[in-house]
Amino acid sequence: MKNNTSKNYTLKDLSFEDRPREKLFFDGGENLSNAELLAILLNNGNRKRTAVELGQDILQRAGSLRDLAEFSAQELCEFSGVGPAKAARIIAAIEFAKRLTAPSPKKAPALTSPAEAARFVIPRLRFLQQEVLLLILLNSKNKVIKIKEVSRGGLSSTLVHPREIFKVALKKSASAVILCHNHPSGETEPSRDDIIVTEKLISAGKLLGISVLDHLIVANNSFLSLKEEGYLQNL
Repeated sequence: MKNNTSKNYTLKDLSFEDRPREKLFFDGGENLSNAELLAILLNNGNRKRTAVELGQDILQRAGSLRDLAEFSAQELCEFSGVGPAKAARIIAAIEFAKRLTAPSPKKAPALTSPAEAARFVIPRLRFLQQEVLLLILLNSKNKVIKIKEVSRGGLSSTLVHPREIFKVALKKSASAVILCHNHPSGETEPSRDDIIVTEKLISAGKLLGISVLDHLIVANNSFLSLKEEGYLQNL
């Protein structure tokens, strides 16, 4: 009998009917558990755990798939048997899932409501652990030209300068923009900085002929529109 303690367990060490790749081909991916799907990305486990068991360990520590989506490469590499290559595969798969759920700007109709705009940015923002500011760039018919990240680390007048915001808009010949950023706290209520920065950018946009139509705050799968909630009535 081979001594498996000197090597990493691979998917081939499992019985044929328990191998996730074979189950995926014959039964379909929808019939695999989260741990089995993760095992396919891992390909092998460590000296004590199979890939499926290692997948279970990762999911147990994460708590949920949503929480796993917040793991960094460094955090994944803390698991025995997970190196940079495996961590990169997991993060790449999560990023594919985020992009799959986000509408394609190339096929986007004209945006007519905050809810329509939110559909573009919620998949990109909902799992982030730090504040990120995105710009939805629109043409004269309010169709999406591009969605661009312009700031990380918090929304304040010291971090978000009108010059950086409108440099992106001018480069893409945008007629209007929608500001969007996330609150990792899970609360959509705007802070004083959120309102001050929005007012500052609206005023700057008027001078350049670029309308700031709204500011969306995303928290988990929810959002708040500063325009709809009346924060921009006097501008």
